[in-house]
Amino acid sequence: MTNNLPVHYMTEVNDPSTLGWPSSLPLELVLAQQSVKEICTAYGLARQDYERLRQDHGFRRAVEEAKQTLQEDGATFRLKARAQSEELLKTSWGLIHAPLDQVSASVKASLIMFTVRCAGLDASVEQKVRATAQATAANLTALTINLHLGD
Repeated sequence: MTNNLPVHYMTEVNDPSTLGWPSSLPLELVLAQQSVKEICTAYGLARQDYERLRQDHGFRRAVEEAKQTLQEDGATFRLKARAQSEELLKTSWGLIHAPLDQVSASVKASLIMFTVRCAGLDASVEQKVRATAQATAANLTALTINLHLGD
């Protein structure tokens, strides 16, 4: 079966890092180092896009979280680091889905495990890996005893 989907389908539609709004937008709005109009222009948002975002419950929550985090010590750095790490998910996604002749399997595996760990899913994954390793070890250490009773 051939895949007739456009090449960009995998990167634009299924890439979860491209859904919603730019992760750094709430931070930019809270820092208010530029006017809202200038920030929207920089992000390529038309007025109706910004108005739609303002009505989005998730976006409003992200802006509130950015405000709260800014009130903490060292928060500006953490906010910027969080925004940067979220943007880096796009790079990670691209590397993980790149052909093996461009990115090695070990790099892909490391990125996948890092993403799983950051998502807080590593405990269940580690348990499954540990259980598989124990089962494999048990199979490898099986002992066979052949008794030869007198001739």
